[in-house]
Amino acid sequence: MAEQPPEMFLQGVDLVIVAISDDAIETFIEAHSGLKAFVLVHCSGSLSTPLAFGAHFLQTFGDQRFPDAVYDDIPVVLDDDAPAFEMLFPELSNPVARIAPADKAKYHALCVLACSGTQLLWQKLQKEFREMDIDPALARPLLMQSADAVLADPSLTVTGPFTRGDTKTMSRNLTALAGDPYAPVYQAFQGLFGDAIKRQS
Repeated sequence: MAEQPPEMFLQGVDLVIVAISDDAIETFIEAHSGLKAFVLVHCSGSLSTPLAFGAHFLQTFGDQRFPDAVYDDIPVVLDDDAPAFEMLFPELSNPVARIAPADKAKYHALCVLACSGTQLLWQKLQKEFREMDIDPALARPLLMQSADAVLADPSLTVTGPFTRGDTKTMSRNLTALAGDPYAPVYQAFQGLFGDAIKRQS
């Protein structure tokens, strides 16, 4: 039996959420012209398309379901031209912001840097701690304090050798990271901190 178009299964539906890979959204909608009869919403944080309204749920999602109450607090970033949130999702009361199409790619890049970037760094620390026979759980207070501090004060001064100008310490750090793919990350942070100091002076 030939594959049935998705719109065949949407009787009585007004809104369709196209929750698929970002790169496939436009191709999928264009391949199913019958979907144009519905209000279409996609959940990509970076894509701006005339084919569907964007509603990006500002949270990272894994395989585990959150407790129900968590979902109510997830902010939703709507495209500037999207209908009112309460029209799209009348049963939800999440915090809402709007974004211009020209800002979406940068907005999402910032989310990726702050979320996936820190996860990679924290995973790296825990993996290497295990290899040094240090319990990774010992890093929890450090990581939690770092997150809490910057959330409480986004202008907080970075601590450590970057702030102190400890060039010998930074040199030893980079020597220890020789050949490690994270060495350029350390160097990038070093350069970014130096640039920030120049802008402040």
